[in-house]
Amino acid sequence: MLLPLAVAAIVLLGSSFYGALRYKRFKQYAMFPQMPTSLVLGHLKTFDRFIRTGKPNGHPDLAFAAMNEALGRPPLMFVDLRPFGPPMVVVRSHQVAEQISKASKSFPYSLPKMEQVYSHMVHVTGPTSILGADGEDWKVLRRRYNPGFAPQHLITFLPRIVEKALVFVDRLEQFAQDDEIFSLVFHCGNLTLDVISSVVMDFDFGAQDKDHPGEFIRTYHELFETYAREQMDLPWFFTPRTEWKRRGLAKRIKRTLREIVRNAFDKRQTDSIKSRSVLSLSLQDIDTLTPRAVDEACDQLSTFLFAGHDTTSILLSWVFYELSRTPHALKALREESDSIFGPGECIVLTSYKMEVG
Repeated sequence: MLLPLAVAAIVLLGSSFYGALRYKRFKQYAMFPQMPTSLVLGHLKTFDRFIRTGKPNGHPDLAFAAMNEALGRPPLMFVDLRPFGPPMVVVRSHQVAEQISKASKSFPYSLPKMEQVYSHMVHVTGPTSILGADGEDWKVLRRRYNPGFAPQHLITFLPRIVEKALVFVDRLEQFAQDDEIFSLVFHCGNLTLDVISSVVMDFDFGAQDKDHPGEFIRTYHELFETYAREQMDLPWFFTPRTEWKRRGLAKRIKRTLREIVRNAFDKRQTDSIKSRSVLSLSLQDIDTLTPRAVDEACDQLSTFLFAGHDTTSILLSWVFYELSRTPHALKALREESDSIFGPGECIVLTSYKMEVG
């Protein structure tokens, strides 16, 4: 008696699961342009094929772009990576991006942010990062840090920025003299880390110190590298050793940042001349520095370091690369520099042997 019931239950559950899976794979998002999908793997097999046929060690975004090209470049494209990742829509059109990102009655600030993305990056941004915040939480954080990023305030840090840039220029000149191949994006990253830490925290981590880079910078590079090596954002249980390593490195980084936050708060309470760093300004309305306030401040500092240094260093690297291969643009830049600062004051871009990546 029990065997027929068990078989019937298994058949019923199997049929129910099969029906639900067919709906999710073939009907739920059928209105969106997409590659042919698989009942079991969705677009995972197709995605893997485009990764394998693309550039070696290429970023997964290149595979998404190639898939979109193969579809005829629709303004948006659906990609089903379940169960290894959430289903997503890849947007190619500026018009569509503007439509879905603007505020509406349902979402007065913006569309809800994808939790899976920010939970995956939690070790470099922190759990309360403004990047992953929504609604009122985002509004409060934005209001707190806005004064420090006002253009008229940031311009006061120009002497510090120039100081860090001159160290960077000296390093490039040394590479040119030694005829040495180097990673440009790495040194641009160290430049931006030095600028961000100075402007945001009023602190010098010595990222560009060739002989004695600080422990914080070494730890940060090690943590960042665990993400840079990834070909796909897999859930933590697929990469437990990497997750364990990230947790340990993130704890060491946060320990240093907590000390910086507490010192900035103490100085703001005692020093007659107040620091004008972004961190110090964010603490000006806080009377009591609670553990929660410290952790929240640490998360924003981590976010500024991550979001600011990676994007800026990549941009700078490509600027140098494009100037090196476009003589007329380099000539125009030199002429403009000479007209503003006088002849001989511009930075001469020589034929460095550089690797952009």
